[in-house]
Amino acid sequence: MDQGCKTAVCGGSILGCRGSAKGKGVPQDNVRAYAWFSIAATQEVYGGKKGKDIDAKLMTPTQIAKAQKLSSELWEKYVVPFQKE
Repeated sequence: MDQGCKTAVCGGSILGCRGSAKGKGVPQDNVRAYAWFSIAATQEVYGGKKGKDIDAKLMTPTQIAKAQKLSSELWEKYVVPFQKE
């Protein structure tokens, strides 16, 4: 699983997202952090929206577009297979 923020999918802590954003334990990657925070926000995980908004302020429009695309890909790979019908 993606090391940037594997916890967002679980609906638990979002510390892994912040790790990507700050480079703690993994290389700093605001695009990846934004993508995972977006997933967390969609799942109403506490801090997901705030983290996404903070990262957006540090990113260019091109980076945000890339992060949104990545978020969709991660959603399809890590969330959709586990959704109940």
